[in-house]
Amino acid sequence: MSFGSFPEVSLAQARAKRLDARELLANEIDPQEHRDEQKRVSGIAHANTLEHITSKWLEVKKGSISTGHAEDTWRSLELHIFPTLGNIPIHKISALKTIEAIQPIAAKGSLETVKRLCQRLNEVMVYAVNSGMIDSNPLAGISKAFQNPIKKHLRDDFKFIAVVA
Repeated sequence: MSFGSFPEVSLAQARAKRLDARELLANEIDPQEHRDEQKRVSGIAHANTLEHITSKWLEVKKGSISTGHAEDTWRSLELHIFPTLGNIPIHKISALKTIEAIQPIAAKGSLETVKRLCQRLNEVMVYAVNSGMIDSNPLAGISKAFQNPIKKHLRDDFKFIAVVA
């Protein structure tokens, strides 16, 4: 089993890796198979980007929402979230990164958009947890980092006029 060539891997690093391999062998684990499995798991984890998992989540959600709502949901995430967070593996998404991505939208005063983005991202993370892709939802309660949108009620003197043809 090779640990790498000399300039990239120092003698001390090679000895440490050899010691790790011997420990695996002592536990009846093949070091080569162990390394290959670690690479495979890492590759799968890095392929599960936020955008990829969101598309899987939306396919599941489409059964309970209208086509227009599904398109609107995807469009809002595509416009506001995917440019900064879309290519990040789902297990590396953090509340801080997400808040930084949403902050410019909140600064513009689009608080209703912020609220919906937080809801949608939270649903995606719950889907990822329930699918076994991540252990916990790092975005739970992220909406508390932003102001709530101000509710606007219809005026009392506003009347609906029915047109009969």
